[in-house]
Amino acid sequence: MKNYFLAIALTLVGFETLAQFDYREGYIINNLNDTIYGYIDYRGNQSNAKKCVFKKTKNSDSRSYSPKELKAYSYENGRYYLSKPLNLDGKEDTFFLEYLFEGAVDFFYLNLNGRDHYLASDESGTLSLLKNEEREIVKNGKKYVLETKEFRTTLSLIFHKSAIIQKEVRTLSLNRNSLVKIAKKYHKEVAGQEPYYVHGEKASTPVYSYGPLIGINMVNISHGDNLQDRFYYFRGSLSSPSFSPSIGFFFKTNFPRINEKINLQWFANFYYENLEWAHDRQETLYHFTEINNISSKRWFWSNNLSIKYEFPRGKVKPTFQIGAFNNLELSSSYKQEYELRNTNGITTRTDESTTSPFSKLNLGFSLGAGIKTMVLKKEIYLDLVYNRSGILDKFEGLNQNMLALNIGIPLQKGS
Repeated sequence: MKNYFLAIALTLVGFETLAQFDYREGYIINNLNDTIYGYIDYRGNQSNAKKCVFKKTKNSDSRSYSPKELKAYSYENGRYYLSKPLNLDGKEDTFFLEYLFEGAVDFFYLNLNGRDHYLASDESGTLSLLKNEEREIVKNGKKYVLETKEFRTTLSLIFHKSAIIQKEVRTLSLNRNSLVKIAKKYHKEVAGQEPYYVHGEKASTPVYSYGPLIGINMVNISHGDNLQDRFYYFRGSLSSPSFSPSIGFFFKTNFPRINEKINLQWFANFYYENLEWAHDRQETLYHFTEINNISSKRWFWSNNLSIKYEFPRGKVKPTFQIGAFNNLELSSSYKQEYELRNTNGITTRTDESTTSPFSKLNLGFSLGAGIKTMVLKKEIYLDLVYNRSGILDKFEGLNQNMLALNIGIPLQKGS
């Protein structure tokens, strides 16, 4: 399971690296102060801090600019980046810092190697890193991790014109929303009616959607070499896969501060499966024949939690998802008929069991691909999802394989 979650993390890193270009209208400001309008590749915060991929028209060749080659660049949605030299961990480098707030004080954001960094600039233009490091202390033989909250001291100096704001800083949290909120208050107090700007405010707000989910499932059962001998009768072939409709509900939200194309999706649905086995084997010493006929019908409530990536591409956007799921058995009907025949084909023994060997809670992994598109001016999600899980207690070699075709119809979208 640990390796599975590692695979998810590596997959998401790969998305950022291998994803198609997503060019959006914007402009760059070069070192000669020329403003050039065109299209900029839209990526996550980490990539946007290191380079700007720009082209003048949709059909022209692109060029990648480093922070030392531009003064700034901006997308049409207002997300704005300034080139600034910065010393982090004793290393001097230049980055594109995301401009959060522009007013009596300025705030910037940088994501580097998965870590969030916030910076502030006072009226003199001095750029200060807002630090909140973790330190380990030992007290009474026990180790504790404390946050230094140095940023509060730094902000108290920057907000020196307002005692009220300085007091609020004492309980301030270090995040985008808190910094922008207190910057607005400070600006209104010390700058009056002068304008201020919150750059990229809309772009940084997560977008969510939810609605009904309908689909059709195909289920079959496979066995591995580790299937125990007491379950020998499951080595027979199924008469046919089980098909059933499903109905449920989904919720999806994205992470614009990381990459707006990465979504967290949860969906739950109700479905059933109807399976049959027919198995016979011959005893080698006396040549008796054992016959097992098994029928199983189970009703499930299924939960799926996945990371979903939406590729930027025209009206039909391909999607890919990876995650985990569980199936909770709500009700079941199980019947196993056993018959023993001698060498003359005469039945010498019969038996019947209604005790199901299947686990009532199945856990497994999920992979899927699909599209996001418009039908009759209505957005829909079409996903083909593969689920696999063990269905015996302790995962004893019998697996459920399900291929589901789901259609999600958002009733509500918001931010």
